[in-house]
Amino acid sequence: MPFYQCTTRAGLLTGEQKARLAREITRIHCATTGAPESFVTMSYNEVSPADLFVAGEPSSASRITGLIRAGRPESVTLQLLTGISRAWSAVTGRPENDVAVFLQEIEAQHVMEGGRVLPRPGGEQEWLAHRN
Repeated sequence: MPFYQCTTRAGLLTGEQKARLAREITRIHCATTGAPESFVTMSYNEVSPADLFVAGEPSSASRITGLIRAGRPESVTLQLLTGISRAWSAVTGRPENDVAVFLQEIEAQHVMEGGRVLPRPGGEQEWLAHRN
């Protein structure tokens, strides 16, 4: 946790762009929240141009959805949203109005990784110290 997923039109991003965007989102998330890099996961979902719609019409817009732990100030959420949107544009060369970024907060006690329930924000170091 966190888990970021980027949905794009098939072929829109190169492998290098995907890697760069994943690194940037990891950097942004960790710098903004203090979470360790090992917590950040990202995947890509490429779909046919006929499978993306906005207002009922085909669209080339991309979507980045992030599931993050709840319990941080709203200012942190805004920094994440802004940073991810800007990173998208910088990495892809596409305008920010070509991507929507969604963050959904999940209580830490509702997530298990490696057989252990995740810590609340701020409890990462203790959690990592007791990892098997």
